[in-house]
Amino acid sequence: MTEKLRGLLRQAGFTGLILFGACSVWAADFSPTYTGLHGGEEVFGVDASLESSPYVHADNYSILARGDETESYANVRFIAYGLYAEGEVDLDNSGQIDLTASGGTTADGIFSAYAEMSVFAISGNQTVNNRGALTLTATGGTVDNTGTHAYANLGVYGIDTDGPVDNSGEIGINATGGDATATHYAYAYVDATGIESNGSSLINGGAITLRASGGTASGSADYGSALAHADAVGIESESSVGSLTNSGTIAVTAIGGTAEIIGDHDYSSAGAHAYAAGIYSQAEDETTTNSGDITVTATGGTTTSSRYSTASQARAKGINADGDVDNSGGIGVTATGGTAASSQSAALAYAYAYGIDSGATVINNGSISAAARGGISHGGISSEDGVAYADAWGIYAWEGIVNSGDINVSATGGTATADSAEPYALAVGLQSSGDIVNSGGITVNATYGNGTGTDPFSTELGDAHAGACGILSLGGSVNNSGPIVVSADAPDALGTAAGGIFLVGGGALTNSGIIRVSGDRAYEIGIMSGSARLEGIYNMTLDGDPTIGSLYVHDGATLILNNATLQVTSLPDITAMDTEYRIFATEEGTGEVSGAFGGVLAANPDLAAVYHDQATPDSLDDTVSLTYRPLSSPRLEAVDFARQAVTLSADLVGQRLVTGFMQSRLSAGTLKRYAQARTVVSDAGPQAGMASAGGFFFTPYYASIEKDAEPAGYDADLVGFVTGLERRARGHLYGFHLGFGHAGLDFTGRGHIDNKEDQELLSGGVHLMGGRGNWTWRGQVTGFYGWHDYEGRTGAALEIPEKADYDSYGVRTTVMAGHTFSRGAQMLLPEVGVEYLWLHSESVTTDAANSVWDQHGSSVDEHQASALASLRWLTRLQANEVEITPSLAAGMRLLLTDDELDAAQSVAGSAPVTVRSDQDEITGSLSASVRFQKEQMAAELAYGGEFGDDKTMHSAWLRFRYMF
Repeated sequence: MTEKLRGLLRQAGFTGLILFGACSVWAADFSPTYTGLHGGEEVFGVDASLESSPYVHADNYSILARGDETESYANVRFIAYGLYAEGEVDLDNSGQIDLTASGGTTADGIFSAYAEMSVFAISGNQTVNNRGALTLTATGGTVDNTGTHAYANLGVYGIDTDGPVDNSGEIGINATGGDATATHYAYAYVDATGIESNGSSLINGGAITLRASGGTASGSADYGSALAHADAVGIESESSVGSLTNSGTIAVTAIGGTAEIIGDHDYSSAGAHAYAAGIYSQAEDETTTNSGDITVTATGGTTTSSRYSTASQARAKGINADGDVDNSGGIGVTATGGTAASSQSAALAYAYAYGIDSGATVINNGSISAAARGGISHGGISSEDGVAYADAWGIYAWEGIVNSGDINVSATGGTATADSAEPYALAVGLQSSGDIVNSGGITVNATYGNGTGTDPFSTELGDAHAGACGILSLGGSVNNSGPIVVSADAPDALGTAAGGIFLVGGGALTNSGIIRVSGDRAYEIGIMSGSARLEGIYNMTLDGDPTIGSLYVHDGATLILNNATLQVTSLPDITAMDTEYRIFATEEGTGEVSGAFGGVLAANPDLAAVYHDQATPDSLDDTVSLTYRPLSSPRLEAVDFARQAVTLSADLVGQRLVTGFMQSRLSAGTLKRYAQARTVVSDAGPQAGMASAGGFFFTPYYASIEKDAEPAGYDADLVGFVTGLERRARGHLYGFHLGFGHAGLDFTGRGHIDNKEDQELLSGGVHLMGGRGNWTWRGQVTGFYGWHDYEGRTGAALEIPEKADYDSYGVRTTVMAGHTFSRGAQMLLPEVGVEYLWLHSESVTTDAANSVWDQHGSSVDEHQASALASLRWLTRLQANEVEITPSLAAGMRLLLTDDELDAAQSVAGSAPVTVRSDQDEITGSLSASVRFQKEQMAAELAYGGEFGDDKTMHSAWLRFRYMF
């Protein structure tokens, strides 16, 4: 841009006076001031053209440059530079550069008058590395000329170079256009850029704030033009092979000025458009990467023409790239048309807004908002394409899109007063000719403005006055899993079109997302031309008129169902249960649907989708309905887990009981000698010569429990402790125990992944073990009480949060008998027995955010009996004064009664439905432990595992015991 502007001055005949306002040896904080500039003069803070490369600059400069204001010159052009280098000199700046420039005032009564100016903070031909803050404030000059031409244009640039750029400094630009008045041609436009590079790479990490406002341009003769545009770009790479990477925040504002042409000639025109872009890259084969937040605003100016056309349009783009784009930053784009008036021709005040516009592919996971609003058009005639329309896209990419960010797009037509004027509106979330993969939420709205016309405009969505589409594919495939909400609004007499996903030219479609559409012609899916096929899954939302299909096939188009799965979603207070909804719609029955769905299911596992083929060979009249038919219940799974938790707690007491009792049965020759005074081992019975002994034990434990089952299961972590007192008397060991556990359950299975529950369980009871000879017997009774805190999601699409609190309680009793076999220091104890469990859970009603989905579950009252068998091995070793007792055990539990938990479940308006939770009939267990004892203290470390068809548990515990 530097050489181009300088060459332009010279071609106009103004070689200019080159002023060296500073040199490389200036002191820091120098503040040069230049006034009276004219004739294309150039002024510098530092001209490093003759310095060695790289030139390192760290001083702070504040520069003031003013054009001549004496009205003595026809040309008061000038160029001001903060830091400049021409030739092979790299620039490295860490100093602050403040540059303030204001244009001059030209003489009057000449053919052409020039008050143009260009302002650069840093300008060069080679590499620029900047860490300093750059601030530029520029105001255009004044040309009040009774002659033919008036030029008061303004260019402002933070960094401009033909080489690579690496910037981390803040850049602030405020550029205001000048005033230009002439008889025929008056120009007062503004061009502002934060960073402009033609090098191999452009890297920015600094914050860029840029504001450009067009000036005032006025022409008075019959023939001529007046322009007061404003163009603003945060970062621009002009190189066809240059990469661009941005991590800084960018805020760009462009506001068109005021342009007026009074002449009565057929070709007299006025323009005051506004163009704003956060990032612009011209490299077709390089990727533009952005992680910074970008805000872009463009507002058209005010234009008036007595005869020919005027234009006050606005265009705004967050990222505009010829190549690929990879974006993770937030982007907000707003374009608002200005005010245009023409007495005899069209007055254009339209607006365009793009979040991302790419000539290749886009990968986006940032949030994008794009809004366009048409301006005000007072035209003598209308235009075939509209005059105050608004078009907006979230992402437009020619070759493909992968999006996971939220997209919000709105387009609102402006006001048009000419006869038959149409302020149309078109809004699209994602559009591409390549493949589109979307998992982000998309919200799109198009609203017709205020106009006098009644003719619709033609789009890919069909003829309409307002058209909106979530995803528009022009020949590629679409895979969508995100929610899409689309609406199109217009007065009752005018038509609108709204589509969730429209395919033009065929392609494959997979959709598991919820799509909601509203408009005069509103379809979740539109097959507009070519042959399209469904793949995998297609989700259909029942949110409209049951007699109108949601999957539209246009005249001449074909949809192949391809054995895809039809997933059906309903909405609270909208969907009618047990009502048939039509699936397909066609253009007067001319679209074709071939094949069949491979299956049908509901998004919520509590609902059942029913497919109705109408007993006809043609799929066009097929319908689907939903009914309440739950197959599983997280509550029943939680109650089943409570049974597992109390069983583990009680088994730890039983394991402690058996191990302690067996130790007293080992061979006398292997017993530890208890000669020390006051040393009594509670496990040493009469064989050790002890009449009685007692002890206290404390056992903290952890367990991981997984139930891998369909339609529902869980992954749970359980932590707790068991403690108690024991006493030995007359060969019997007896005591009482108390336990507490806390568990967190994450439910699994289709539709349950967002459901979870916290449980707390309190237990307590008594235990006893005795024997005669080699025979043993033992018994245990444990009561328990549990508190349950459930949170999950319900609703047809599992979009409604729900919660519930409830309690459960019960009793577990076991009786076991066994026979010991001893050989030296080895002992085996096989046991058999029975277990009885009574488990009760009170009835519960969930509290859903929408009371329509409150679910009531009946109480659970379960009685179970099981057969138990186990084999335990134990031995005793001595290491100095420490007694070591390892032990291994294996067991089996066989459920003798019903292997199901069941309860009745219902929602408002439905009959109760019985739901069940299956339990393992047979489970096996393994455990291993090692006990260390010295005098009155003992500690035991153990592992336990339990394995069934659906359930697996791994547990570990550490037991402490004190004997007295």
